[in-house]
Amino acid sequence: KVTDFTSMFEGCSSLATLDLRSFTIKASNYYTRNMFKGCSVLESLYVPASTSTIDGWACTGVGSAESPCQLYYPDGFLPEISDAGNGYFVWKNGYFTDDREAYAILSSDEKTLTFYYDNKKSTHPEYWYSAYKDDGAGSPQWYLTDFTTVIFDPSFADARPTTCRAWFYFKDKLSNIIGIEYLNTSKVTNMERMFSGCKNLTEIDLSHFNTDNVTSQNGFYNMFYNCGNLTSLDLSNFWFSSDVSANDIISSCIRLQTLTVNESVNYWNDEDDCRRDRSGNQTDDDHICQIHFILPCRRACLSDAPARRRRRRQGTARR
Repeated sequence: KVTDFTSMFEGCSSLATLDLRSFTIKASNYYTRNMFKGCSVLESLYVPASTSTIDGWACTGVGSAESPCQLYYPDGFLPEISDAGNGYFVWKNGYFTDDREAYAILSSDEKTLTFYYDNKKSTHPEYWYSAYKDDGAGSPQWYLTDFTTVIFDPSFADARPTTCRAWFYFKDKLSNIIGIEYLNTSKVTNMERMFSGCKNLTEIDLSHFNTDNVTSQNGFYNMFYNCGNLTSLDLSNFWFSSDVSANDIISSCIRLQTLTVNESVNYWNDEDDCRRDRSGNQTDDDHICQIHFILPCRRACLSDAPARRRRRRQGTARR
């Protein structure tokens, strides 16, 4: 197999497009120095999906500030950003641009909100919202809309939102989320109230969620509050930190029967997270607490809270 691509396209000064998606360039012993050097009019460069590293000087002389090259790169391969406000970025000594936008389109009947990440926003006649900018008060720009269906287009898989705070806050008519696997949360720092009040959702597929960067103080606060029709919730790939609040994360999920977690649930603030009624008041109603922790949890006070309260009540009665 080929591992040395040194100067492979160096000096190809008339080359306009270069598609390397069939290449394998994935480790430090793959040599790429000066690979694209001098490709001054290159308009499009497709980096292979296997790419994890390319020599810092591979792109010397590619494009210019006035005419940057369009770079298409795989997940996990992030170029060095510089002068992004001028419509281009610098990857070492090469000039590139990525004119794709993260946005959401509300259908003309106002029932469907669809998320895209491409450069085709102008082709949509419907009203659009930025998926990266809030309304100025910390809520998404679609905060006041009332849709029933959310769709994540496959193109949105390349978007990297940094917050999902209140994205679907009290969308009590929302009953269907399609393509949520295309929501990449690896850069998200805040999921506060993301699904709060979504009373019509009966299931949420969170298997692709990555919470490694959720560091905001209220990062998980009220995330599923009052999702009254959820019967199961799999948070096994969520990591909870002692520095990030998960207060009332499942508060008022009155039909929740199965909750799947990992050992980081020990960082939940207290057992009240799974012992609240519709009004958020503490209650001894055991059926609200019958949540099955499938994965190991050192914190027994959560998994056997109902039995423990019964024992307390019985002990009080005997005294």
